Amino acid sequence: MDKILVFILSCAGITQILCYASILNAFRPTKGIFGELFRCSMCTGFHIGYLMYMAFWYAGVHLFPHFYIGAFVYASISSFCSYILDKSFSDEGIVIILKNKG
Repeated sequence: MDKILVFILSCAGITQILCYASILNAFRPTKGIFGELFRCSMCTGFHIGYLMYMAFWYAGVHLFPHFYIGAFVYASISSFCSYILDKSFSDEGIVIILKNKG
């Protein structure tokens, strides 16, 4: 369980850095497909997920018995968690949006 938590938090952290860190503004593309990729925490989270899964696998931490299926599953987990954490927290704290019915 601790390996999964480390995986999720590291993927979410790297995703946040790639999408929002001001120090990377000069390197972050603004147009084209890569510009879209770096504006979307769900998309970036997916790609970071399979890259981190490969890094874990290479380091001998096998999170899933089958490499390719595990890469897809863990990339999906990374995408979901990165998106949820991105939408739940901001620089000001926890994000709460109340919608009026009617």
